[in-house]
Amino acid sequence: MEFPTLIIDNFFEYPDKVVEFANTLEYSPDETGRWPGKRSNQLHEVNRELFDYICLKIYRVFYPNGVDRYKMSMTFQYIEPYSFDNEGWIHQDKSQFGGIIYLTKEPEIGTGTSLYKPKRGWFNTYSYNIDVLTKNYRDDKFDKDDYKNVKKFYDDSFEETVRVENIYNRLFMFSGTNYHGVPNFGTKPRLTIAFFGRGIIDTTPTPLNRTDSGV
Repeated sequence: MEFPTLIIDNFFEYPDKVVEFANTLEYSPDETGRWPGKRSNQLHEVNRELFDYICLKIYRVFYPNGVDRYKMSMTFQYIEPYSFDNEGWIHQDKSQFGGIIYLTKEPEIGTGTSLYKPKRGWFNTYSYNIDVLTKNYRDDKFDKDDYKNVKKFYDDSFEETVRVENIYNRLFMFSGTNYHGVPNFGTKPRLTIAFFGRGIIDTTPTPLNRTDSGV
């Protein structure tokens, strides 16, 4: 059950207003270090109107009449540059689809998101590797040589297939089965909206599983 890769430029009609709202929120890191930087509370909790607007706009790209019910996780995410390893880790999202809306003005080239495929056709994420990752995101003490070796193992296991640039007010969405990562976080704070589609709660087939004419 998959969704296709999607790019929508100029996603918000008034993106500056969205950034202004984002700047009023509180952000906190994940205690387990599962992801970089800090995130806000769930958007449906802090601004239900904005949450519904984004969800409906995404789903109506594929379903003009909308869908009855769905699950979506969505937060603002704020990432300061890292002093040691300023690159994201290649990973998959445990969701039907995932995506990001870039909200940093005048972003640096190379700070977007890339999709990858395993060079061997498969990849296993071992718990030891994840532990190294989370220590860096939590700013814990760790062996830097060990970290570099694990990171090199990850990077050497994948081949980049798509690179999407960080463009202000651009939405980039992809299937949850896609491996992806951030080539470089850059030298300035990175503001985005991260979202994860957990499924359509009805009998509506996903776009790549439809057998009708696609309307």
